Amino acid sequence: MKYVQLQRVFVALAAILILVVLISKSLSINFYQHQKYRSAIVELQEKDATFNQHILKFRYELFNSYDSLVDSISSQKTIQKQMQKFPSFIDAKDKRRINQILANQAELLEQKENLSEQFKSQNAILKNSLRYLPTLIAEIKGTNSDQKWFVPLKTTLNNLLYDVLLYNLTANEDVKPLIKIQINKLSQIKDQYKISENQFSINLIISHTMVILNNKPQVDELTNQILNIPIAQQAKTLETVYDDSYQKAIKTANIYRLFTYGWSLVLFSGISYLFIKKFSEANYKITVLNQRLKAENLRMSAELEITSQLQRMLLPNERELSQIPGLEIAGFMEPADKVGGDYYDVLANNGAAKIGIGDVTGHGLESVVLMLMVQTAIRTLQESNETDPVKFIDVLNRTIYKNVERINTDKNLTLALLDYYQGQLNISGQHEEMVIVRASGEVERVDTMDLGFPIGLDSEIADFIAQKQVQLHSGDVAVLYTDGITEAEDINGVQYGMERLCNMVKYYRQSSAIEINEAVIRDLRQYIGAQKVFDDITLLILKQK
Repeated sequence: MKYVQLQRVFVALAAILILVVLISKSLSINFYQHQKYRSAIVELQEKDATFNQHILKFRYELFNSYDSLVDSISSQKTIQKQMQKFPSFIDAKDKRRINQILANQAELLEQKENLSEQFKSQNAILKNSLRYLPTLIAEIKGTNSDQKWFVPLKTTLNNLLYDVLLYNLTANEDVKPLIKIQINKLSQIKDQYKISENQFSINLIISHTMVILNNKPQVDELTNQILNIPIAQQAKTLETVYDDSYQKAIKTANIYRLFTYGWSLVLFSGISYLFIKKFSEANYKITVLNQRLKAENLRMSAELEITSQLQRMLLPNERELSQIPGLEIAGFMEPADKVGGDYYDVLANNGAAKIGIGDVTGHGLESVVLMLMVQTAIRTLQESNETDPVKFIDVLNRTIYKNVERINTDKNLTLALLDYYQGQLNISGQHEEMVIVRASGEVERVDTMDLGFPIGLDSEIADFIAQKQVQLHSGDVAVLYTDGITEAEDINGVQYGMERLCNMVKYYRQSSAIEINEAVIRDLRQYIGAQKVFDDITLLILKQK
């Protein structure tokens, strides 16, 4: 009898194990990863297309700054690096293919970057002459002279300027001999009538014209080379390979779903038979299980309450906030659930302060655990006198990243750290914008997107960490917040937004930090109304005395 019961147990366990495996296989596709990776491919194509558009603008329009080209190359490199982290459903063979395409793209991007540097140099020389040539000609034409050679001089200059501008805008090399004819005419007029360079800058005009004739073909060639680098084709190939891999994963998952449905039906039939046969026994077990679940829920509720208290206990108190000379600080945090993943802290240190604000993805117990890890790590680094912002955030990130791997969660967080001393704020790390409302009412927004990288998402982020400095004067207000404020919605689904937050702080800027904080939170609650709050809300107000 015992042998039969043991055999039934093994059969049941085997059936359940098969079902679990089938379910896991049928749910193997992470659609969030798919959308993120697919969006990266599209963004890479858009960045390259924008780069090419800027090249053409710089070629035919008189711009001075090439920052957009540098930013575009940098963005493409960042996207390519991020794309080396594949969605989990891509198999090894497709990973190798995609890696090869990414490597080809990287080589092409390096080639494009080198050519763009040559383009900027040559194009700057060309644009300089194109900019000064009309000015020099206009100065001569604007001169009053009754010399008999002045009319043919102006006519020659008009023809020269027309031919040069036409030559710059077209690929027609037939214009080039016409320009040289005009140059010869200018030289003849100058020599024949002994026109001095002090009187009219004819030599300088000829010099700029020759620069245009020599540099224009080089710039056009560089432009064509840059535009013909097949990054877009590589991106299209990458898109095709990735889509094929995704469709293959979908088909595999669908097959497992079919097996799952069939096996579930078999199990359901068997379980239904056993349930009917042993209804009374199962009912008793369910009753016992419900009692256990009730007790477990009570225990978990108590643990959540303790965790919530612990989270509140770790927030800086009023005494700590008042220890920084010359600075008023007021903070507010309210989780969407019993516990949340928002973080802020103020650590005073000999008249200076380390101020942090962050937002863990999601909320709940996992988020608050990650938030507590971050608070402890920051406190430890602060006590060890680490002052270099890159090393500080790099060590913090590697600590959190390894803990995230250990607890097997996909959580990460945005985090900005500010070092304050005697009115100067040094900010590093990626988070929401920091708002500065000057005593005069002027509003400044400090973008932190290029100052860091999400904490716990990647093991190595040192290359992404940078720092900005902001000087606070008497009466200036700095505002730190999480997106639970700006993305809070009213009854119509309209977000609270940055503009309303800035206007509120600007209106109350002459009040104390505590009064500004209370005014914003009060306005936010009125705006939300009876709507359910879906995200943690954190606000930190700093005011220079």
